[in-house]
Amino acid sequence: YTTVKEFSEEESIYNVHIDEFDMFIVSVFADLSKVINTKYGTTSLTLGAQYYETKKLDIVFANHLTYQYKRDTHLGRFSINHSFGLFYFNAELDTENNEIYQLGFNLKF
Repeated sequence: YTTVKEFSEEESIYNVHIDEFDMFIVSVFADLSKVINTKYGTTSLTLGAQYYETKKLDIVFANHLTYQYKRDTHLGRFSINHSFGLFYFNAELDTENNEIYQLGFNLKF
């Protein structure tokens, strides 16, 4: 649940004032994971599904124009993570065409 305070958009083609509005988002997820250990490190494979729902909300522009917003999103995800010693590689892909790739190292104290 988020409250967005009123704000003004200025110095653009349309200068408008947005009144305060509340946003309520529900998210449910489930993951299936498999971890594989070898002499070359540890690999984790994950398949996931998520459901996001934004409750209907009205955004009022300058006390005149009302914009209604409601969105339901079903998202499928696949990720692979491999670590070897201090180094790791992570890749995440989803059904909304988002891709995240990470290559890094972990410092342990």
